[in-house]
Amino acid sequence: MGALPGWGPPSWHPVPEANTLRLALCLLLLGSPQCTPAQPVCREEEFPAGSECCPKCNPGFHVRRVCSEVTGTECSPCPAGTYTAHSNGLRQCLRCRDCEPDMGLVTGKRCSSTQDTTCDCSQGHFCKAQEGDHCVLCEPHTTCHPGQRVKERGTSSRDTLCADCPLGTFSPNGTLDQCLPWTRCSGWLQGETEPGTSSKDVTCSFSWASILVPCFSVIVLVLILLGAIWIWKKKKCSPGYEAPMTNPNQERRGGAEDPEFTEALQPLPDVTTVAVEETAPVLREKDPHR
Repeated sequence: MGALPGWGPPSWHPVPEANTLRLALCLLLLGSPQCTPAQPVCREEEFPAGSECCPKCNPGFHVRRVCSEVTGTECSPCPAGTYTAHSNGLRQCLRCRDCEPDMGLVTGKRCSSTQDTTCDCSQGHFCKAQEGDHCVLCEPHTTCHPGQRVKERGTSSRDTLCADCPLGTFSPNGTLDQCLPWTRCSGWLQGETEPGTSSKDVTCSFSWASILVPCFSVIVLVLILLGAIWIWKKKKCSPGYEAPMTNPNQERRGGAEDPEFTEALQPLPDVTTVAVEETAPVLREKDPHR
């Protein structure tokens, strides 16, 4: 009995060598980027979608469905908290920026469907770092210390500049544009009890020195004057005091000397001689034999 059809040994037919090489080359080319379909070159108002160029969506919208050969691009408005600022082919809108208070940022202009949030520096801060037109980091303005003045006040884009107070002036808290001059203690009975510094004014108060010094000076002058008068009087009343001689050429009245002046110039009698003359008659009376 003969073999049934299909039950015999398979018949092998060799594959042509050229076909084998062609197949291997195609497999190699399919794995390379050159074998992928090239994207079309689209105009500025279009975006590539496969092998087609589709119209872009307007600002504030995103692509819901790309175009086809018979339909155009389907666009949807951006939901709250998202935006697109330009014509686009985006599948989703961009998320709005958050202004972080911890970084000194505050919302300058809220986000809309066509514009991102604008962040500004809060009061007393200035922008330290920017990304394009947006500030991403703010720092507080420098605080001037006591003894300093504000040379240039800080802005949202510039820090504060400080300068030291010159000698003779002060700034108590560092917030003044100009340092204040020290107070002069020139009032009645006022004196400087504490000197001024660059951060503190001169302290003026009632001073005993302003009273004692003038009074002491007056007392000393009075004592000196009284002492001089006492010495002059004591010298004048002493026994050996002689009146000053008059000028010999002094004008005489009527050709004669002044009687009072002549009497004052006469020498005083000897005390011993006068006493002897006065006691002599008494001695004669007691001695009758003389």
